[in-house]
Amino acid sequence: MSNEINIKDSIWSKYQHIVEANKAKRKICGTWSENEPQELILDETCINDPKLPWDEYHLLSQQWVSDLFGNDWTIICTLLIVQENDIVIVDDLLYYRERAIRNCLNVLQCLAKTEIVNELRPLPQMIKESSKPIYTNKDLMNILNVKESTLRSYRDNGLLGYTKQGDKIWYTEDDLMNFINNPKNRREAFA
Repeated sequence: MSNEINIKDSIWSKYQHIVEANKAKRKICGTWSENEPQELILDETCINDPKLPWDEYHLLSQQWVSDLFGNDWTIICTLLIVQENDIVIVDDLLYYRERAIRNCLNVLQCLAKTEIVNELRPLPQMIKESSKPIYTNKDLMNILNVKESTLRSYRDNGLLGYTKQGDKIWYTEDDLMNFINNPKNRREAFA
């Protein structure tokens, strides 16, 4: 075990840009303070234990973790399954072991790739309130009788218009009709 913080491999470095952006939002809202806790410290009780990995003795302040997850912090708190020993109080301030936060991020990354999460994720409100039909990838694959890779090729080659927000893709009726009615697109797509 080292007595130094592993900045190079720490999520503190990797995600600092997200934290800084959320901190800037808090400054605008007036919820930021000059006396916020140090973001990353060492757990002094672990310094002499050579069996522990570095992310076990890295402690991230609750404020830093909250800024990492931003508006999702309340939801993340319900998902953040931490053991009692993953929470450390230092000078009356709450810190999380970096390992626990890394585990949470790994779970979120895995979940983001699942079909069920993509199916459950609601379309943005502006799309829900549209007066024209909105189509998903699955809808267009059925309408055009194509596979997902072909649909992606149409998008990538500029043959089919679409809208993307985050990892959600949808198509308007205009996108579909422009694709179907454009002779150039029909020749290239159905050649």
